[in-house]
Amino acid sequence: MMWLFFACSSNQEGGEVTNDYSDPLRLLRRWSLDIRGTLPSMEEIESIRTEPARLDAMLDTMLDDPLWEESLVHSLNEQWHTRVNLFSVVPDEFYTGDYGSWYDFNRSVGDEPLRLMAHIATNDLAWSEVVLADYSFANERLASMYPTDYPEGESGWQKIHYLDGRPPVGVLATNGLWWRYITDSLNMNRMRAATMMRLLLCDDLLARPISFEASSHALEDPTSALQQDLACLNCHASLDPLASALFGFYWLEEGNPLEAVAYHPERELLGEQYIGVSPGWYGTPVHSLAELGLAISQDPRFHQCTTQNFAEIYLRRKMSTLDHGMLQEHVAAFLDGEQRIKALVRNILTSDEYTNRILIEGARTLRMMTPHQLEVSLQTWNSHQWKNTHGPLLDNDYRSMVGGVDGLSTYAPQLYPSTTTALTIMRYAQFTGMMIVEDGLHLETGMLRHVDESTTPSEASFVAQLNHLRLQLHGIEPTEEWRSDITDLWTTCTDTDSSKLGWTCVLSAMIQDIDFVSY
Repeated sequence: MMWLFFACSSNQEGGEVTNDYSDPLRLLRRWSLDIRGTLPSMEEIESIRTEPARLDAMLDTMLDDPLWEESLVHSLNEQWHTRVNLFSVVPDEFYTGDYGSWYDFNRSVGDEPLRLMAHIATNDLAWSEVVLADYSFANERLASMYPTDYPEGESGWQKIHYLDGRPPVGVLATNGLWWRYITDSLNMNRMRAATMMRLLLCDDLLARPISFEASSHALEDPTSALQQDLACLNCHASLDPLASALFGFYWLEEGNPLEAVAYHPERELLGEQYIGVSPGWYGTPVHSLAELGLAISQDPRFHQCTTQNFAEIYLRRKMSTLDHGMLQEHVAAFLDGEQRIKALVRNILTSDEYTNRILIEGARTLRMMTPHQLEVSLQTWNSHQWKNTHGPLLDNDYRSMVGGVDGLSTYAPQLYPSTTTALTIMRYAQFTGMMIVEDGLHLETGMLRHVDESTTPSEASFVAQLNHLRLQLHGIEPTEEWRSDITDLWTTCTDTDSSKLGWTCVLSAMIQDIDFVSY
């Protein structure tokens, strides 16, 4: 059962485990998980134990770490929802034998817009590039399908340019975005336009008040109603001109791979014909999708929304009107940093709320690890991935069960542990603990580097190993009481089998512990 062991080692008040982030080790762990998606190294831990003043400089080092880019792909997906497990276009349509794995296909497609944004953020480029860039990113899988200049002889994710005449509008020109947010002959790009408004301006049409007293002829002549009825114009006055600008991505046949992979410049003018309005951005006419990207980049709401989105990513909660003053401070840092995400994120990560110097009513002071953080944090010591024929379990079949976002059935990360979360993490902990032990004891680079099969609790190396595990996995200074409890567990398991089972029990319990799966 989840939290079965060592729950008593945490300070529980009213059911909420609190953490003192004035403790440099705890803050180091939180920063490392949020930025790089993984635990800090023992070298970093020992450095902070010796000289806590190094912590601030270590934050800058983390923000320069290549791992931030990969971690940001998963963080951005919590809002953009493009890493789904099923698209309307399927790999079988392309007849490439390498596409036997739907997981690889779906992740490649869905990652494209996220990797473009992560590249812009981590390479300290102006965030306006998100809607102005003339490039995207593709791997060899996408390159075999899309019309791009993917470099010959390369593999993995590479910067590319599309060769089909699509305009330079950054993420708005990625196939991955519009394969996720499809449209049809009834919707006419309106869902896509609403998605842009939500993601880029934080203007969620579904949150607006709706009047159901539409005109009597709304069902008979919906086009006229959308243009004249005040109840409809509340949304459609801004929605429809934006949808009208997106017809270069309009598909005549949903799911047709020939339709889906390419941009269609010849359809750009269909918006006015089909919807009955000219392309525009909140009352300002635009003559092309390229002009639309420029209009978005110059809209003050774009900067406000960017700040709000990253605050929600790193503070792990939705913003409200009560957060206006706090957000304006972060907006100022964002603009002072010339729209660089690195400056914005640094400001958030050193804020009073993030470090718990100020406690916000109703906000969680403790976060659950995401599926990505759970898996990456133990990859260094475990060469065996927890997966089945469909793909990695924590990023596919079990992603929602362990509290993650799959973009189709779950749209926000889980904030509280559930029975399902507990059972999933228990199985993951058991698998991982067993695999780490199977890889070998007393390996110089291993997690169990201080002990071998003959080491007993009376030896100094046994104590050293326990201290190492407490610091490495939990970021907490070990106490004598803790060492006594964990030694009892080791002894109980060893009495029925070998010392390997003892260490498997210890690792399994520590990975299930609230001190590990929370931060």
